[in-house]
Amino acid sequence: MCDTGRKRSANDDEEEGEEYEEEEEEEEEKVTQVSMYMAHITSTFPTLLGCLSSYYLV
Repeated sequence: MCDTGRKRSANDDEEEGEEYEEEEEEEEEKVTQVSMYMAHITSTFPTLLGCLSSYYLV
């Protein structure tokens, strides 16, 4: 799981309750977008690398 930089204590969870659940859903959505983006990059990167390496070797 990603560390957002803000440490939570037990008191934070009790006080926020529902707010925290909504926040988690948004965070999951972001993680999904990031993983899709990373998958796109990893599928595109070998092609880019191939083009660059052939360009520099010639």
